[in-house]
Amino acid sequence: MGIGDFVDRAKKAVAGNEDKIAGAIDKAAGAVKGRTSEGTDRRIDQATAKAREYLEKQKGDAGAEPPARTAPPVRHPERTDPPAL
Repeated sequence: MGIGDFVDRAKKAVAGNEDKIAGAIDKAAGAVKGRTSEGTDRRIDQATAKAREYLEKQKGDAGAEPPARTAPPVRHPERTDPPAL
């Protein structure tokens, strides 16, 4: 089972549950913001906004066919560590 399989399973789990997930994101963000500084709060707000945008995109793409998978990337042979100086 590769990473693509996990992504597909996650997308299926999200489908139709976007509102529940958005509520959970907001609840988690509120809990974390209650324990962090204002600088961190801004970052949490940014991450929350991005997560909500992604959920909205997934909601819009729900009827669309998933993109075709591409061939896995070519792996390079193992590289050895450089010699110690």
